[in-house]
Amino acid sequence: MSNFSEDNYLPEDEENEEEPGSVVVEQPQKVINTVCPGSIKNVREFYAAKSRRLNDLRREKEPVGDDFPSTDTAKQELVKDIFAVMKNTTSNEIIDRRVRTGKLARGIRMMESGIFDDEFIEQKCWELMLAAADTSRGIQLNDPKHSKENKFESYPTFLARWDEIKHTLLVSKAACENMLKLQEFLYRLADAPKQCLKAKKNNITINNKRDQENEAGRRAFREGLIDPADLLDRRPTIGDPVGPPRQTNNISDKKNSKTTPKTPASGRVKSAVANSSKSISKRKAQTQSLSQESEGDDNADSSYTPSKKQTTAVRKPRSGSNLQTASNTNDNDVLDDGESFPTRHGVIRRQPASRTSAPAAFASSQMGGRSQVFPQNVPQFMNQGPPSQLMSHMRQERPQSNMQSMNISQEMHLDPRHSNLLAQQTMIKSLEDRYKRIVCRIIGVNHQYAQMYSLKELRIYAHAYNLAFQGFAWRSPLFSEVTALGPILSMNDGTSQHIAQYYSRFMHLAHARGDFDAQPPRYIQSASNEEEKALGLYNNEFGPVETIK
Repeated sequence: MSNFSEDNYLPEDEENEEEPGSVVVEQPQKVINTVCPGSIKNVREFYAAKSRRLNDLRREKEPVGDDFPSTDTAKQELVKDIFAVMKNTTSNEIIDRRVRTGKLARGIRMMESGIFDDEFIEQKCWELMLAAADTSRGIQLNDPKHSKENKFESYPTFLARWDEIKHTLLVSKAACENMLKLQEFLYRLADAPKQCLKAKKNNITINNKRDQENEAGRRAFREGLIDPADLLDRRPTIGDPVGPPRQTNNISDKKNSKTTPKTPASGRVKSAVANSSKSISKRKAQTQSLSQESEGDDNADSSYTPSKKQTTAVRKPRSGSNLQTASNTNDNDVLDDGESFPTRHGVIRRQPASRTSAPAAFASSQMGGRSQVFPQNVPQFMNQGPPSQLMSHMRQERPQSNMQSMNISQEMHLDPRHSNLLAQQTMIKSLEDRYKRIVCRIIGVNHQYAQMYSLKELRIYAHAYNLAFQGFAWRSPLFSEVTALGPILSMNDGTSQHIAQYYSRFMHLAHARGDFDAQPPRYIQSASNEEEKALGLYNNEFGPVETIK
């Protein structure tokens, strides 16, 4: 995963900026004609105009070569040959890669699923053969004026071009799917089959590199090397203004303003890398207890002043706390009792539930425990500000008990009849935390997000991206007045919004998953009975996911 956005690199047009004092002359804007020509009067003229370009080229070009079949039986053999090539999904030459979840490539699944019936595929094979006959005469089917991607390749004979088309459809089932769906791609395949195969290979290379970067980012995220707030700060918030327009009219202001020497783009990138590494090392040096986190931590990075003599105070954990710091641990997606997980302020080890006394469990649940009440009203400030401010507000939003602070280790006299109830509450809380970490792993975010969201919230966001419900409309108590189709909400005014735009607490999950950039959406699947319980799709202790069908 790249740590820098494209804004860190200098565009080509900025290297030739005008010198101070120069006058920028605005070019007149080209007037776009919005009036329809009205050259087509009826349907007959439409069909004539549609095929006029190709018909004119067919009259000008020489007939097709002698190697093109002259009998219907021979032409039918060519169609059967290309039909068998498209249906072959077991060849060792196929380059289509499996998806991240282990499924076969989309093109292979489309050819094996029977979505395209055999009669339709046969019609497209005939159309491809006739298109190849035209291109073998030197006719380019896709108009080169419409796109730079419309290339044309010359072959000595029709069969030479036909063999190259068969090879492309054999090794790339994605090309088969595109040929069946898109008329433009069918013409492009007949015009330049090698170029089509090259484009498919380039896409695979780019996707492999992207997956490697994403996996590296996920591992760094799980190991605590990357803070969620840092990633959110580098992403623009939807709806943020792009800044004031550039002013170049007042020359005197430029002369009076102070100028600073320009730094090359490469130098600025190196400086940004150094600053980022320093900030990460500062955060790793902080080992304060998680229970001491307060509002001042939100501005720890911004108010930090480098000093050689500066030291960080380390506080010992409370004797009655069930959190204990550890030094060398490995992170796991789902933590059982006794396992460790890193946080922004150090590595936290969770004690087994059996070692926590009933008084300590009662006091911790009353004093610092996270509220399990499902939020009904969203504060107005959650719709404003960059994601870093949203993270700060979420920290401040943690509910505080009205109970006065007390020493957890002090003696508490409880009714023995309540001991079983407290033990059950402790087990339920532990199971709920486990379910939340499982949901975080399924949707592909760090398990630390389980501390920020309730189980009901995580289930609703996972429901929006569950492949099992793709294409089915649904609603939620969070937005009962609108209908959702996947993660997209259909608003009453006819517009559409992402679920994170409407319910802004989901903005952190959307940024962490990259849901605003993912095309197509990254859907999830449950693979085990425990995962279905965590998602609320199977009978569990917390009931089903709260959705309104």
